[in-house]
Amino acid sequence: MSKRAKLTTKYVFQPIASRRSADFVVDAIAKAIFFCHVNIGEKLPSEQTLARQLGTNRSALREALKRMEEDGILEVRAGAAGGTFVIGRPPENYIQMFLPAAAEVHDFVEILISRRALEPQIVELAANRATVTDFQKLREILEPLKELRGKKKLTTSEVEQLSMAALQFNITLGQASHIGFLETIMQVLAQQIEPIRRIAILDNPDASIETLFVTLDALERNDVARIKEVLEQRFSHLEDAWEKSTGRRLWRDTPNFLVKTPAS
Repeated sequence: MSKRAKLTTKYVFQPIASRRSADFVVDAIAKAIFFCHVNIGEKLPSEQTLARQLGTNRSALREALKRMEEDGILEVRAGAAGGTFVIGRPPENYIQMFLPAAAEVHDFVEILISRRALEPQIVELAANRATVTDFQKLREILEPLKELRGKKKLTTSEVEQLSMAALQFNITLGQASHIGFLETIMQVLAQQIEPIRRIAILDNPDASIETLFVTLDALERNDVARIKEVLEQRFSHLEDAWEKSTGRRLWRDTPNFLVKTPAS
């Protein structure tokens, strides 16, 4: 009994907007997995408990679980130790669930400035507070990208894969700080920057991939100087993509701590 209890996620699902829609159930469960609230290998609560947490009916829940099983996200196992287990992250075709509404040009400027101002401190804190489990999650997110390293051009599917991995990586960095408010900030920044990230990926996919791996290496070494250096590279990559796509230059009369410096 104790072994089975450890397998069940501790995450408590929140009620969904529509009680009878399987789409809303899929959205809620997929987001919980995507944002690493529920981990691969964990078992979902029983149907009765999950339906109660989500505020939905068993019919909509079963339809949702069946869809996610067909998509390779969940697996239903029979027997005394059975249940519904998470076996994979949401695939690329789920990514639209996690994207914010389109932002205006001035919003992206604010988002880029906010990332440069806030993210280095959050990531440095994560480097000091991250657990073995946090690092394992980060490694799992990057593992599929190893096959893409060195590629100068990606397929549409590979761009989706890289974009989703980068989004998950940044959100997990925020979670590694183990401060709820900072987790929320990182999640919002990571989601809002998504359209610019895609432009940056198309412009230089190899750089987009390598900076993720270098960031993880610097985090695991708790190398603060290297963390700041690679974050500067990541910021500059996004900012260059924004400038190239809009034909505009970023910032005027900017405080020194926000000044964009050329990458070495």
